Amino acid sequence: MRLIVALAAMLLLAGSALPARQARGADPIAPALETLRRALAANDVAAFRALTDPQLPDFEALSFEVAMLGGGVTSASLRERDREAVSGGTRVLIEVLADRNGAGQISTWQVALTPTTAGAKIARLRRVSAVNGLRRLELDTTDEFAVRNFTFTGTDFRLTMTEGVAFQAATAEGVTALVLRGDGRMRFAPPDPIERHQLVRFASRDALDERIDAAFIRLNPADAVDFIGGALTPVAPNNTDISRARGIFNQWSARSYNIALGDLSSERWTLLPGSGDTIVDMQTRRFKWLTYSRATQQHEDVALFDRDNRKNISVYASPAKIATRGRFYSEDEDRAYDVEHYTLNVRFDPEKLTVSGTATVSVTLLRHDLESLTFKLAEPLALTSVAEATYGRLLQLRVVGQDAFIVSLPEAQPIGKTLSFSFAYNGRLPPQSLTRELAAVTPETAQQQVELLPPEPNYTYSNNSFWYPQNVVTDYTTARIRVTAPADYEAVSTGTRIDE
Repeated sequence: MRLIVALAAMLLLAGSALPARQARGADPIAPALETLRRALAANDVAAFRALTDPQLPDFEALSFEVAMLGGGVTSASLRERDREAVSGGTRVLIEVLADRNGAGQISTWQVALTPTTAGAKIARLRRVSAVNGLRRLELDTTDEFAVRNFTFTGTDFRLTMTEGVAFQAATAEGVTALVLRGDGRMRFAPPDPIERHQLVRFASRDALDERIDAAFIRLNPADAVDFIGGALTPVAPNNTDISRARGIFNQWSARSYNIALGDLSSERWTLLPGSGDTIVDMQTRRFKWLTYSRATQQHEDVALFDRDNRKNISVYASPAKIATRGRFYSEDEDRAYDVEHYTLNVRFDPEKLTVSGTATVSVTLLRHDLESLTFKLAEPLALTSVAEATYGRLLQLRVVGQDAFIVSLPEAQPIGKTLSFSFAYNGRLPPQSLTRELAAVTPETAQQQVELLPPEPNYTYSNNSFWYPQNVVTDYTTARIRVTAPADYEAVSTGTRIDE
């Protein structure tokens, strides 16, 4: 589907799509949830049992204990996400982050509480969804390493550092991040003539061979063993080196494989790169910071880009990727779901460049046993709510610095299942510039034609700006769009106008 909205100067941001909670007197629910959080953080089964109502089924209590109170939880945070009155009490939806010494699990639970003279007790417990595999990432400043003839290689890429210093960040699986400072070089030389021409346009040469002063590397712990070896020698930590390494780590670690947990945690939580996957951020003397990446699950798995300027320099399929699937491919082969219909209700504010809206997206699953789906929404826009017609509110995780977000499903879903998701979102999103697909008239060209007046300001939002939640794979489908703008402005879209 191709949607284009051109707005004649800028378009009214509604507030959060979530209704404000009514003021109430003494609230027995909040103390009960805090007691539950403390029980989780202390692995205290007895405290949890003391919070339960006799009508709580044993299998539900046991399921919660096995999932949340086992395995050595070292800290926990809990947030209430929704609340409704039901027969006999109150039903709340909570999200819980359980930290097991740096290994994190986020889960969503539906909790029914009944009032008592002492507060509230848990009468029912049902897990809605869960996400495992999160790791808390911290720079280890207790160990510093001297670098001697360090070499890191990737597809068509090579980074060397003859001497310098290094610091590591590790998880239980091993080293997953490395900060390097010193005298180094990077070389990037794609074999494809088209990609080499791209480099000529960028750097006036068909391969990059540049001096670097610093680098930040993220990789799978199993792959790190091959690169560290004898190139790093432990030395006494130096405060200046620690400060500079921490600055590089804070600058770049948040931009690779990180998951935003909002009010659940202010700490840095990440997913481990897959085997063979890597991201290398390098401070070159000529082009400042450049980034090399290898993402084995992508159709075009090798890339060199400029993060700060959001510019792709080279993106292509590696020889290994071409060998497995051929030079030509179809995105449809990897689709997890097919969008059947979009219903969009969006407001634009021309003064603040803000967008707010709700979107209902109907999808049909194309694979067996799906436990999560990935959608795209412009990174500056905040996703305030995700719900599904049958399962209710769902857990969503935002990939830091990217347009992607992940929706966790309550259980593995069968192929052919139809789901209807509701999204609420808002934020500031500048419009995109006119592209070759649109006729652009500038004041300069207008002055050359006496009969043509300078154009009114206009602002364009298309699929390329991800102004609404959408499939990660480009496709065609039907949509019903309602756009609200101030009275002095007009919205124009492709399609058939229904009403005004």
